Amino acid sequence: MTVPESPDGSFELQGVPAGEYEVVAQSGLAETRTSISVTAGANFITLTLPSTGTTGVNAGSMVSAAQLAVPRKARHEYEKAENAAQKGRWAEANQRLQRALAIWPKFAEALVLRAIIERNQHSSEQAITDAEKAVDSDPAYGKAYVVLGAVYTDANRWDDAVRVLDHGLRIAPDYWQGYYEMSRALLLKKEFAGALQQAQKASDVGHSNFAMLHLIKGYAYLGLSNQSAARTELETYVKLEPKSDAALRVRTMLGRMSHPATDDANKSPASLAGKTSPPAGDTH
Repeated sequence: MTVPESPDGSFELQGVPAGEYEVVAQSGLAETRTSISVTAGANFITLTLPSTGTTGVNAGSMVSAAQLAVPRKARHEYEKAENAAQKGRWAEANQRLQRALAIWPKFAEALVLRAIIERNQHSSEQAITDAEKAVDSDPAYGKAYVVLGAVYTDANRWDDAVRVLDHGLRIAPDYWQGYYEMSRALLLKKEFAGALQQAQKASDVGHSNFAMLHLIKGYAYLGLSNQSAARTELETYVKLEPKSDAALRVRTMLGRMSHPATDDANKSPASLAGKTSPPAGDTH
């Protein structure tokens, strides 16, 4: 079941049968989730999306000339697409974006939003194409580099990801999702010290309790042979995401870490940090 939030951030689902559920809140690539046991009567839950900080529409930089050049009608279609995407109406969002891009083919924000939708729908090649077009259309748009870096990482193009993320972070140094995506790419490259440093920057700049950051830090510490710190981070991840698929694997790893003879615990499997839905930013 999918439901949009009210202007005050509240939401309600009626007629939910009793049972175990996972509740997910999404805004673009930003995502948070939790589990709830629903019983008869009213059940309440609170979800907090990772903060995007104080960045504006251009994710850490001034509004660019390319953004100012976008015709009003194209921006209106984009805003409608953004609203539809936030409510999970993907067909409508894509239709609106198509109209916006027909009016203004170099509309970087629209290209980025379409790339985000394509990434969430596992269309990585199309997401790469649109994110690359966004960077070409507006080289001053920091978020475009972060989204492009994210989809490059998904496609195992880690060197390309690091290159564009480094450029994006120079444009938007207060955009914490850029540091998160950089930590993900570096972890997969087995550059553990760098991954740990970038994950810590993401924590400092943005949302320190974002579960995936603890998972990345945990594997980075394992790569650096610091099992004590790794255990702390991995246990924190499990507490924050107790019913995720990754949590099941992490529990197994934590069990193996209790037995030094099992050297599997010292490995950093890419499957847990290789491809994740969240955050390279919101849809603004």
